[in-house]
Amino acid sequence: MMVYRNLACILLAAAMWGGIGTVPAVDAAPPNMTLAAQLAAITDQLKGIMTKDPLLKNQKLKFGKVVNEALPDSNFELRLEQELRKLLDDQLDDRAELTLSASYDYLQVTQGDNKGRKVIQIRLKIKDSNGRELAENVKDINSLVREINNTNDIARILGATLAPPDVQNFEQRNEAVKKAAAKPEFATHPERPTAVIAPGQPHYAVELRKSVGGQGAPRVVPPTDERGRAFASIEVGDTYEVVLLNFDPKYDAVAKLEIDGLDTANTFHIDRDDQGPVKYPGYFVPRAVGGKPGEHVVPGWLHTVQKRAETKDNVFQFVVNELGKGAASAKQARSLIGMITVQFFDGAANGEKMRGRNFGETGQGKGMQVDYKLKELQVGTEPLSIIAIRYTRKP
Repeated sequence: MMVYRNLACILLAAAMWGGIGTVPAVDAAPPNMTLAAQLAAITDQLKGIMTKDPLLKNQKLKFGKVVNEALPDSNFELRLEQELRKLLDDQLDDRAELTLSASYDYLQVTQGDNKGRKVIQIRLKIKDSNGRELAENVKDINSLVREINNTNDIARILGATLAPPDVQNFEQRNEAVKKAAAKPEFATHPERPTAVIAPGQPHYAVELRKSVGGQGAPRVVPPTDERGRAFASIEVGDTYEVVLLNFDPKYDAVAKLEIDGLDTANTFHIDRDDQGPVKYPGYFVPRAVGGKPGEHVVPGWLHTVQKRAETKDNVFQFVVNELGKGAASAKQARSLIGMITVQFFDGAANGEKMRGRNFGETGQGKGMQVDYKLKELQVGTEPLSIIAIRYTRKP
């Protein structure tokens, strides 16, 4: 396995998108509102309220649930819970009388920077021990709402499959995601019909292989069409692996793999450096050679890239209905539908020319291989393709 660590800092400050809007009464593109930045902003606001408000001062919160009532085909609750717990760690206590919950939805807003556009909206609520919301008694509690308009983040949260348009124009990118969500579709690769691709982007594909009941060699699972969405017949108790494919003969790729919103390279690993837990941006997928695609097989959740006597296994198998099999921090899945999402990014060794693009930047990364050699890389910041495959969790 080859995993990459991004050395560049994640900037939470909102940057302006280029291009002129096409939505009526909107003259300019809104600020770029990413999931990471908006979660940081809303949790900072909550901390401020809890510091100043007499009813909340010196109080702790227990975490309830993240709910999604209007998006049955999305499965991002665990990821949002994970991020909120991390950002609010000092404010949380399972013994607290007050309960914090969160909800998210995909809707068209009627005011503010995103007026007339469809975005992901996240809302936080606090209830007392009797289940009553504190909105009436706590100043500013109703303002704990944030919007995410970053098209990559919207696509990930919704589980959309598409090749995002390589344009600066925000409206075109937002419209592409809206269309992919409203009328989902996928395709299979003409040379490998068991591999899913985004329509119009045959360079990158995802294939699944499963072992029934966790027994025997993994076998390819052909995708089926479920209302325009790619679906794989993987059942409870099956183990599976994800095959990342690069058919592009000119450029290498780096792929970020998420299952139910959780990053497979980062959620359960124990790797650290002098700055704390290591953050890996994805898996290296080499370019096609001799007419054969570059391939990277991901058999499970990354545990460590180090070989030590106390860590016999460096991955935990993907098992349906159980996340992080064998990990101390395993989380029980909640949704009846599992979702595998892959984002493919440009990747190139230092000194190699990156693909010319109209949108996005280039960051620096350091490659890690299972034989522990390091390789400096350039990694694109915007995905070339986003592919989602769903599977059943229903017993």
